[in-house]
Amino acid sequence: MDWKTCLKDLKNTNKNAITVFLGAGMSANSGLPQWSDLVKPYKQSMKIKASTAVPYERIFQYAFGTNRAEYLRFKNEICVLNDKVEPQPVHRLIARMNFPRVWTTNYDGLLEKAYRDENMSYQLVAKDEDIYQLDYERNQIIKMHGSLTSEYKTDIVLTESEYENYIQNRKAIYQLLQTEIRSKSIIYLGFSFDDINLRRIISAVWNQGTEGKISYLFKVPPKKSETRNLYEHWKEDLGRYNLIVVELDNYSEIRDLCLKWLKCTLVKISFFWVKEMIVYGIV
Repeated sequence: MDWKTCLKDLKNTNKNAITVFLGAGMSANSGLPQWSDLVKPYKQSMKIKASTAVPYERIFQYAFGTNRAEYLRFKNEICVLNDKVEPQPVHRLIARMNFPRVWTTNYDGLLEKAYRDENMSYQLVAKDEDIYQLDYERNQIIKMHGSLTSEYKTDIVLTESEYENYIQNRKAIYQLLQTEIRSKSIIYLGFSFDDINLRRIISAVWNQGTEGKISYLFKVPPKKSETRNLYEHWKEDLGRYNLIVVELDNYSEIRDLCLKWLKCTLVKISFFWVKEMIVYGIV
């Protein structure tokens, strides 16, 4: 499926029946380091070859499992980086589209900044205690792995043991996400879908004998022929999650999708977004 075909489906779906889910790929263009960059010095100090494929959460487990001082230093460093970056147009578009709930695995504050830039009210949820104070009159940003910004810092999910204990430590967020998967169509943006925690949660819905709604994962297919076959198997396998892969030529098409979708909605469109639509030929 391409994004224009997907947009036809989304336009015919009540916005309240849709949840947007942002992964790490949506933060990359804002200048935040990639996980491969963050784990590199730890792999070097452990004398693990750069080419050796080790899950990031396992490297962090080795680095921080018993060294809480280093873990705190690392989190404070990431917090400083997060405070310096600015949201991309897609973040602002998502804020302007006024979804009741947006989920993210990211720790950064790009979504929150985008909502403030667009003068959109929101409630931030980054720990279980926040779930018990949900205000259903306000839109919600749910950071399922926690938050690392100076204005709202929580415990985060980063090491392998924290992933393993996720359901126990974040039971309320876990249960809410399961409900979302069962009842709403989810749009996954910026995901490789290798996040073992997210896949485990989605699998749990199926294991309970309940199918979720059709959801969409936006992805630029690999160009190399040797990885294309594996990609095709991966894409077919996601069908067991009722997940359709929407193929893109490049990730800038996500912006085009959001602009056209915004045009189709009845929300107030600022002059800035009208200008953006003219620039990209949307109007």
